Amino acid sequence: MKILLTGGMGFVGKHLAGRLLDEGYTFVNYDLVNGDDIRDKFKLDRLFESENFDAVINLAARAGVRRGEDFPDEYFSTNVLGLMNLIALSEKYGVKKFIHFSSSSAFGTQEVGTATAEGNLRQPRSIYGITKLAGELLLERSRLPYTIIRPFTIIGENGRKEMVIYKWLNQIKSGRPASFYGNGESYRGYTYIGDMIDGIITCLKNKNANYQTFNMGGAQIVTLEELWNIFKEEYPEAERDILPMPVTDQMYSLADTSKAEALLSWKAKTDVPKKIREMIKK
Repeated sequence: MKILLTGGMGFVGKHLAGRLLDEGYTFVNYDLVNGDDIRDKFKLDRLFESENFDAVINLAARAGVRRGEDFPDEYFSTNVLGLMNLIALSEKYGVKKFIHFSSSSAFGTQEVGTATAEGNLRQPRSIYGITKLAGELLLERSRLPYTIIRPFTIIGENGRKEMVIYKWLNQIKSGRPASFYGNGESYRGYTYIGDMIDGIITCLKNKNANYQTFNMGGAQIVTLEELWNIFKEEYPEAERDILPMPVTDQMYSLADTSKAEALLSWKAKTDVPKKIREMIKK
């Protein structure tokens, strides 16, 4: 199987590329870092024509809820128009498997104490979430054997610097207060990157994943206050700057993964609080 991996130089992409190599897959890493833009349909067409890909794993996207509000043109052109290019060329050249990364942001708000299932109302509040919902709709109307994965707040080694764990680490180590949004009651069902990579590989191998959408996330709820307390264990002198909760941020986020468990036998296994403690060790 020959795979086109887009966005392979990002946080998730680097971890996935290593796993693909370990498992003996042949793939082409197509990433904006190397000047490879999914918005360039002409360049993509030549690549598809020459390589005869069996599968596409699309991780290429403008990510981050807050930055999407400032740069909507970049988010729409990449996450929507770029995806349209990949869909059209995959259909043209007979790709047999198309795995696409969406986001829990496609849902928008979530009630406290509930887990979000695949069939929940999709009503995004942010530009980023809107572009991710548009991507899902484009794939649902395509002729491709697609799999849509909705990750719920991935954490892990070498994560994006704007994500809360590394953002706090950088702020604390440079002697600044950590940016703390809201009253601490917001929570996430954080997903460790190793579990997420297991999920992607499972979707790649398993025919039960075709024409399906899966929520993938961790089952352990960690509130922002609990996350702060974990940091205080390691950095007792750390201070925080309490700021208003951005209107685009989800207050609560937790995945119902029963569908992935039933069809793929996938479930997050990592002890997330323990992993966070390992990640922030001095």
